[in-house]
Amino acid sequence: MTVRGKPSASNVSREQTIVARVEGFTLLEVLVATMVLGISVVIVLQLFSGGLDQARRAEDYTRAVFHARAKMEEVLLDLPSGETLERGDFGDGYRWAWETLLDTDTPATELGVQPIMIRVTVGWGFDRTPKEYHLQTLALAPVLEEPSS
Repeated sequence: MTVRGKPSASNVSREQTIVARVEGFTLLEVLVATMVLGISVVIVLQLFSGGLDQARRAEDYTRAVFHARAKMEEVLLDLPSGETLERGDFGDGYRWAWETLLDTDTPATELGVQPIMIRVTVGWGFDRTPKEYHLQTLALAPVLEEPSS
């Protein structure tokens, strides 16, 4: 029985027991929650790191393709008449080499042209894992007639 404004003794002990049961989390619950959160953060960071690495690789390959195409256009504008090999450096960590090979298997000299195979190679990443990109084409050059004496 309760007097107005004062709870009885039996009601107080029951309320204290209920409050004591829902007061907080156990140590085991806190450790499990922390472990799940930690594992989730590690997985997200690894995915983010992998994405950044893939973006860097794609940028490297894209730059190599642009360099190779530019060098190929440069060679095609001033096509050498014989077999040639040249090497150089773009100055941004990429190196290039191009070579021309006369295609003697193709019988096109009767038509007044000589097939020349042009191969451009661009390399990068020499301080870590070296990578290369190759670009190749076949061009037709006019056959130079030998001067008759």
